[in-house]
Amino acid sequence: MRQVFNILWRVDIDPSLLKCPIPPGKRSPLEYNCSGKHAGMLAVCQQRNLPLNTYMQSKHPVQQLVLKKVAEILRMPAEEFITAHDDCGVPTYLMQLGQMASLYARLGSGDNLDMERIVRAMTHYPEMVAGEG
Repeated sequence: MRQVFNILWRVDIDPSLLKCPIPPGKRSPLEYNCSGKHAGMLAVCQQRNLPLNTYMQSKHPVQQLVLKKVAEILRMPAEEFITAHDDCGVPTYLMQLGQMASLYARLGSGDNLDMERIVRAMTHYPEMVAGEG
């Protein structure tokens, strides 16, 4: 929760703009397991001067950036992806097992700077990926 608040604070965004759900028995969307992903999207919106209130919509520029990056990594046209929504409300994509395996292989390959940054963040702060224990 503190780390998500810190992301938002650094980019001067009020936590009330988080549109992820409030977990049962909790008091804030900051406590939701996807709140960091939402904070990251809001930070990109702030950085690029994009609308903040609609960041979860499929046609929002930040969601189009996500789709473009996934399509680029998988080397397939973005138009071919089937969009769904997970329990946190942002678009996600239906993929075949082989496509998911390809994404993970690229993540661990070390041949892409963006992916390497993600791997380093995950390995330096595993509790942010999987929780405690």
